[in-house]
Amino acid sequence: MSKAIRQLVFAIAISLVPGLAAANTDAHSIVRVDEDVAYIDLGRKDGLAVGAALEVLAAGPAGQLTTVGIIVVDWVGPGTSMGKVPAEIRDRIRAGTLVRIPPPPVPVAPVATVAADVEEPPAPRAIAKRGPVTRLEHTAPNLVPPGVPLTLTAFVPEPLMRPVLMYRTKGAKEYKALPFTAKPDSYFTAQVAADEVQAPGFEYYIVVDEPAAPRSLAIADPERPSFIGVEGRFNQTEELARYGVADEASTLAELVSYRSREGVNDYYTRVQGEYLHRIFKGIYSMRFGGGWLRGYSIDRGDSGVLKGREVGFLYAYTEAELRSSAAPVAFLPRMIFGVNDNGVGGGFQARLRVGDELGMNFEAGITMVSEIGFETFTTLTVNPTRRLTLALSAHLEDLPLADQLGFRSHVDARLKIRPRLWGTLRLGVAARSIDTIGPDTGLGFAVGF
Repeated sequence: MSKAIRQLVFAIAISLVPGLAAANTDAHSIVRVDEDVAYIDLGRKDGLAVGAALEVLAAGPAGQLTTVGIIVVDWVGPGTSMGKVPAEIRDRIRAGTLVRIPPPPVPVAPVATVAADVEEPPAPRAIAKRGPVTRLEHTAPNLVPPGVPLTLTAFVPEPLMRPVLMYRTKGAKEYKALPFTAKPDSYFTAQVAADEVQAPGFEYYIVVDEPAAPRSLAIADPERPSFIGVEGRFNQTEELARYGVADEASTLAELVSYRSREGVNDYYTRVQGEYLHRIFKGIYSMRFGGGWLRGYSIDRGDSGVLKGREVGFLYAYTEAELRSSAAPVAFLPRMIFGVNDNGVGGGFQARLRVGDELGMNFEAGITMVSEIGFETFTTLTVNPTRRLTLALSAHLEDLPLADQLGFRSHVDARLKIRPRLWGTLRLGVAARSIDTIGPDTGLGFAVGF
């Protein structure tokens, strides 16, 4: 939503409540509601952070604003934020509803009192086995990214005091104690360290002290704790921000010429197109493609006499990328199916990549196709600039006909032409012997979406 529209929604909301603009310049508006998620016109520029509590406001009979509930922020952008709407106030939330960051407390002058023997409240002890305290207010996100500190917020009015978060990783036996930190207006926060915010999530409950019953259950209990889920091994939001796109469609045309030998041409061409979808999970991506390989090469035949033979292979393939979240290592198996002159054929490819795909990395693999031949290859990829990627490859193969071994080497220069458009130029050489050397050239394009 543009800034102009947000301002219009806010202006309409103000116009419906007499005197609102004059008395409440620190109020902001909810600009959109999707089921139980509210989008708020507040962001990092306003000092907002994940876990912050925002007051939901409503107009009283005289036009004054009163707090009707709390929304805890789950996600914060530069100018907007997002939070889950508690069930008890869901029917009061809509586009235009006002919210605000809780104001600091108003200082109160101390009141003189007559000294008296006042018995100190007893020290905290075991949790009282009775019903939960209903006056404490707390909401939490259902799902959070891994490896990011998580701040939980609670509203703990007097006479409740000293709230403590009891939490554990899902599956662990013992709870850890984390005291809340006091904030203005009876709000308290507790921050779970980043290294403890890991998949699949953690369980927790909250206890407080009361004058008559220290260590009372306030939210959930040890046998039935609340649960916050943590995203899988990869933070999908961060990964998508790194790549810019989750999907790519690309094509590459290549000519590999081993030149002529004894009057017989030795070459092959390959045209290939593919679609890549990044899932950002255990199976990090899936790749689907197809192509046409056509060549003309030397065939000794049964008599041992050199003669030319035309070879063709129409194929399709599917590939999965299995990537580790603990180390920059990925394994990419590919199954190949197709048809050639003798009917149905097939093969496979396996690649291992070490290093960041968007940075420097090293890759090695092997491809085998029935009756066509095999190739082994290694590739070193570097990024001289943000727009240019260079991949230096070396191949050992007997394509396009499983008869004579050849070597080729090339460099792929991938240039970002536009934010979601790349072009690739391939230049290299191919040789079967010192006197049969030819070019390896190619051109390709990719578009992201």
